[in-house]
Order: sequence, then C-alpha cells, then structure tokens
Amino acid sequence: LLYFYKSLANYNLYLIGKYESYTAEVDGKKTLKKEKILTLEEKINHLRKARSNIMKVNQWILRIDPSYTIHVQECGAETIDLVKSSARVIDADGFGITNIDTSQHIATYETAENLIADKTSFDRVRNENTYGIINIDDEILRNHPFESPLITFAIEDESADYVGKNIVQNGELLEFDVYSKAEDPVHIKIHIIGKHNVYNALLVFAFAKK
Repeated sequence: LLYFYKSLANYNLYLIGKYESYTAEVDGKKTLKKEKILTLEEKINHLRKARSNIMKVNQWILRIDPSYTIHVQECGAETIDLVKSSARVIDADGFGITNIDTSQHIATYETAENLIADKTSFDRVRNENTYGIINIDDEILRNHPFESPLITFAIEDESADYVGKNIVQNGELLEFDVYSKAEDPVHIKIHIIGKHNVYNALLVFAFAKK
C-alpha cells in the first residue's frame, strides 16, 4: 500500500481513455482524426498537484470500468528507487526503455550503476509474462543482462526486430520506414521534429505490434 499511495500521490500517472475515430475535412482535405472521449489524466493530476486526500486518487482508479484495457505510466527518476516503486505498483505486462543517459540524475543516484539499476527495475520486479522493448542503439541497454524476453528496435543496429530507415524531416513532418524480419516495410509519418523521435515512434510501434 505504501508504494501504491506513494506512486499515485507524488508521481505522474496517466490513464488512457477511449478514443473514437472520425473523418474531418480540413482545407478541402479529408483527414482521419482521433477524438479523446474520456480521460482521467486531468482529474488525477489535479489531485496529485493539490496533494489532497490521497484516498480520492484511489477512488478515481477504482472507478475505472471494464472497458479500460490499457494503463500507461511514464516513470521518472526524480528520487532514488522511484522506478522500482512504480514497478511494484504496476506489475506490468510490458515495459519499454528508449535510452539510459547516465549524465542525468547523477546528483540523485550518486553513481551510474545506481541509476541503471533503478531504470531497469521493471525487468527485476516482474511477473512471469513480462516482456521488455528496448533500443539496442543504446550501449547500456544493448549490454544489460535483461531477464525478460526482449523485443528490440534501433536505427543503426540492423539486427533489431524493428529498424527505422530512410528518415526524412519534411518541415514539421517526420517520415521514415520501419523494417522488420517478419513483415514488409511500413511507412510512418508523424507531425513532430527531431530524429530522436524516431526512437519514440519505434517503441510505440513495437508495443502496438505486440
């Protein structure tokens, strides 16, 4: 219960609600849109920031109906063992890591080893079905002795399960192809700037495929 309440009260928790697809016409062009129908993020963040009655946060969680099938939480590293605490709360089916930058949070963790240990906590605090999705262009992740079954992604390392290639930035539109061993290439277009966002997109793509 300590980890449960600590996680809900002090750290970012995101609950993904239902989305409904529809076609909208913008400047004469038909575009597929996704409209958020329901989310508890704002309500939970309001309670979290107010640091009020911690049981109210728990009550919002208990109100989730059976139509909710996905819980996504970003786990930060602002305090020692925060990721491990989150892992104990979530009991995740899957975890994803894009990179581990040992130049960040050193003041908190004191050593790179402590930071790496916490960042990879979901691999140790796991159930028998937990799997990981990692970026093997990151040297730390590539060499880490994970126990969980892994799905890998990369831009440089073509041994990965999903590889981003032909990356082009067209203004605000980032385009690339996802190559995998099992399927034909998939062309991706996202409205975002920066090559590093290809890693984020590959992580989401791998989760979706799983």
